[in-house]
Amino acid sequence: MSCVRDVLDGNAQPKSMSRARQWTDEVENLYRFQQAGYRDELEYRQIKQVEIDRWPGTGFVKKLQRRDNTFYYYSRKRECEDRDVHKVKDRIINLVIGGLASLLVIVTIISAFVFPSLPPKPLNIFFAVCIVLMCSSVLVLIYWYRQGDLEPKFRNLIYYMLCSVVLLCICANLYFHDVGRDKKSNVLS
Repeated sequence: MSCVRDVLDGNAQPKSMSRARQWTDEVENLYRFQQAGYRDELEYRQIKQVEIDRWPGTGFVKKLQRRDNTFYYYSRKRECEDRDVHKVKDRIINLVIGGLASLLVIVTIISAFVFPSLPPKPLNIFFAVCIVLMCSSVLVLIYWYRQGDLEPKFRNLIYYMLCSVVLLCICANLYFHDVGRDKKSNVLS
């Protein structure tokens, strides 16, 4: 895996990303940085502004300081197992999933106030409030995860909660637009 970046710029951001397919020394060190909550060595140096401790001989990262100022200590030997090699990646998947979920939430909130007609129905507003409350809890978890306060296993919980928000948005939009409802037997109106 390699990130192409301008090494002369101290604030450089990744310009491209490729997934690791097999274990290498570079993948091992990226795995260690990402376990500690950083994208890569460059981000760690920008945030912590300290020299990185490495094991002599192998050059693997020996110790990293997380954002909450606790330390991760790593072995001299390989820690990134073959089953974890594919997990070493940048944030591109997280950005795509978050972007699509955000777009659906925005469309749903707008639909709650606009459809079927103005003024909005109270039940539509209730759906919108529920969705905003769920999104706020997901955003707090994402913030804590990005700060390094949560273990990497919480990423699955964040994905699960995002899927729940997306399903709730789909249900709300189906209700707002009267999809699947018989116009003659409208008991709720």
